[in-house]
Amino acid sequence: MGSGPPQMNQSGGPPGQFPAAPASAGGIDPNTEIWVETKTAEGKSYFYNARTRETTWTKPDSPNVKVISQDQVEAMAQAASDWPKTHLLLHRLL
Repeated sequence: MGSGPPQMNQSGGPPGQFPAAPASAGGIDPNTEIWVETKTAEGKSYFYNARTRETTWTKPDSPNVKVISQDQVEAMAQAASDWPKTHLLLHRLL
């Protein structure tokens, strides 16, 4: 094994994955470190820091750390991208 987890790409997410959502998304305390658990192509879990893009094989564990899944990041990003459409639809209905 010897090698580290995948490095973050220019878009901010792991290679081949959706970019990370802003750490302030989802009502999370801005002082909390947000780490995202994702998987390599071989299925091995690793973690990346949503702000710093640091990667590690070891799950971060401290009182000010919140670990979320890549699926949660993608759901938050989808909800954020759908918000203008939803807002426009609600505005038309009112």
